[in-house]
Amino acid sequence: MLGSTHGTLTTDFRARVVACGEEPHASVVSLPTATRQGGLDVSGRPLHLAVPDLDRFFRPRSVAVVGASDTEGRPNTGITRQLIAWAERVGARLHPVH
Repeated sequence: MLGSTHGTLTTDFRARVVACGEEPHASVVSLPTATRQGGLDVSGRPLHLAVPDLDRFFRPRSVAVVGASDTEGRPNTGITRQLIAWAERVGARLHPVH
């Protein structure tokens, strides 16, 4: 596995973290959440990461579609119609932007 853009080739997880400074499954956590869940390490990073709430991403209430078209013969027309039908079916608001 390529460890960095500088050509560091590492297969060991610890070596990759040392060489590239990357860890899988990283996310942003606020300080109060980190201290509530078990504290910080010596560098001030949280020991346990919070699980992000993805409901707003997977079940949006409102969606803007840039490049929407209702002109016959355009490739975007079919996609726009499908998105309008989806919005009606799930109760979301669709904002077509031409």
